[in-house]
Amino acid sequence: MGWTYGGLFKSESPQGCGVHGESPALGVRGVATATSGSARGVVGSTSSTDGFGVYGEASANSGYNAGVFGISRSSTGSGVKGTSPYIGVLGATDASSGHVYGGWFESGSTEGRGVLGYATASSGETIGVYGRTNSSSGTGVYGVAVSSYGSASGGRFETNSPDGAGVYGEGMANQGWSIGGHFVSRSDWGMGVFVEAVGRTATKGIWVLSQGDSAIGVGAVTNHPSGGTCSGWFENHSTSGTGVYGYTTASTGTTYGVYGRSESTNGYGVYSRGRFAATGTKSFQIDHPLNPETHFLNHYAAEGPEPQNIYNGVVVLDARGEAWVQLPDYFEAINRDPRYTLTPIGAPMPNLHVAVEIQNNLFKIAGGVPGKKVSWEVKAIRNDRWIQEYGYQTETPKPAQHRGKYLHPELYGQPKELGIHYRPEPEREAPVKQ
Repeated sequence: MGWTYGGLFKSESPQGCGVHGESPALGVRGVATATSGSARGVVGSTSSTDGFGVYGEASANSGYNAGVFGISRSSTGSGVKGTSPYIGVLGATDASSGHVYGGWFESGSTEGRGVLGYATASSGETIGVYGRTNSSSGTGVYGVAVSSYGSASGGRFETNSPDGAGVYGEGMANQGWSIGGHFVSRSDWGMGVFVEAVGRTATKGIWVLSQGDSAIGVGAVTNHPSGGTCSGWFENHSTSGTGVYGYTTASTGTTYGVYGRSESTNGYGVYSRGRFAATGTKSFQIDHPLNPETHFLNHYAAEGPEPQNIYNGVVVLDARGEAWVQLPDYFEAINRDPRYTLTPIGAPMPNLHVAVEIQNNLFKIAGGVPGKKVSWEVKAIRNDRWIQEYGYQTETPKPAQHRGKYLHPELYGQPKELGIHYRPEPEREAPVKQ
């Protein structure tokens, strides 16, 4: 027993070979017949700073040849295993074109690994597998899953560290469109990136940190010029969840929690399907018509306990001091319980009144001064099919999860943690570089 050898070959020359074999089939064959222990069929060793423990060369310039071919039939074996202070195994090819390989590693096991890269040090910035290319259009590491079905992955990356990253990509260039990670799906129903956070509490499917002066946390673009595309789709299945939560933390300045914009004259900067609410004022804002360079003009939406539609105009009374007012042809289809306001213009009209209420989208004014104007207004409660189906409530009890909480707790002398929409501020430090 012990370190026995079928043969030991040694060369003292700086460029010599301990053994050289030449054969149509096998140049050198080493066999260790022991059925246990660390037996080696071939051991190669060099003491040179530029040497190779084993050097294999395939000199043919065509065909699927290999400089070194290693195979293991053990369920826990390795086809090739190298150990060195610097490079365990080095594979190189000199061909300048064609699909050549510096190394070819293959596993036929249903649970095997074609390549196992393992950095055993417990500290330092070690790397299990390091891939590099010098080509301007090359790929440092390229993984392919050729199966046309199932959940095969071209690459899979994991970390067990509580502060680690399963995948860490970094664009090192400090200018241009440098991209830390680029993902493409060519399927009609595919996803360029699919992210899943399976924790049970404050997980984040995607968390993006951007630090530039004009930075964008998340930028999403759809290039197709037509169709019902969405630059972003956010979905929440919780009974008290939020599809999109926009939050600006600065306490000064003109900040925007959510900013929507549309360049189409028929588009909407923000469109709500369903109810729309705000805890503050609702307004439109334009450049001030008299001081457009220095001021804004704000007009605020009318508030009321009912959803109302408002119609108004001016009519000229006929020779009898009367006038019919034509309302839109859809008026009676979407309104109920109209209220009227009449204001005489140009002369007192103490007998001015609504002579005929709205019928067939018309109403009649009478009792005025012939030839004079009357300003009229009709307010009615909205009664379209949406309101008929879902109704409206002016006073509503808070749901159980909101009781004891406030939309604006600070207005009632309460801490911010009692806010209905309060969310603890997430960590904002940059992720640890792995």
